[in-house]
Amino acid sequence: MENYFALLILVVPGFIARDIYQKLNYDHKITNSFESTISALIYNIFIGLLNYIVIVVISSLLGIQFSEIKISVENSPFFILYILLTLVDCCIVAIIWDNIHPKYTYKFINWRRAKKSKNKLLPVPVWSASFNDGNPHLISIEREGCGKQVGLLERFTENNGELKDAYIVQEELAQTIIEKKSLRVKGTYFTNGLNITEYDIDNFLT
Repeated sequence: MENYFALLILVVPGFIARDIYQKLNYDHKITNSFESTISALIYNIFIGLLNYIVIVVISSLLGIQFSEIKISVENSPFFILYILLTLVDCCIVAIIWDNIHPKYTYKFINWRRAKKSKNKLLPVPVWSASFNDGNPHLISIEREGCGKQVGLLERFTENNGELKDAYIVQEELAQTIIEKKSLRVKGTYFTNGLNITEYDIDNFLT
C-alpha cells in the first residue's frame, strides 16, 4: 500500500500543476494524451526539485539531518505536511511557468530564428490576438454549407489555437447596418473550417 502512495506522490503533482496551468491558459490546452503525460512528468521534475530545496532548508533550520527524514505513511504528520507542501509547490510551479511561457519562451525562440533569418512565430493565432483585446468586434462567421452569422462578438472560447465557440449578439441590427452601409473590412481569418470577417466597428456605432 505504501508503494502505491509513493507512486501517487511522484506522479500526481505533475498532472495537478499541468491542469492549473491549462486553467490559466485555456487556449494552450493539450489534448494529445502522450504530450499531456510528458508535460506532467516535466512538471514533476521541477516540483520535486522545489520540494527538495524547501525540505533541506527547513531541516537545516531545525537542526535535522536530511538523511534522517523519511517520507512514510507511518509518519503521518510529516506525510500530511509533505502532501500540503507538494500542493503548494504545484501552484507555484504552474504560476511561474505561466509567467514564462509563452511570453519569454517565444522571445527566445524568435531571437534564435532571427539569427537564421527565419520568420517569427506567434504564441497565439492572429485572429485570437485581434479579438482578445477587450474591445467589441463586429464580425461575420461563415461555414461552408451552414450560412453566415453576423453580429457583435461578445466572447469566445478556443482550443489549441482553433475557435471552439463564439457568442454573437445584436445580430439583426448588425445585419441591417452591414446591408445599408459600406463597411471597411479590418481583417479576414480562417480557423477550424470557419471564415471570419471583421468590420470597422466605428462605422457600426455611428
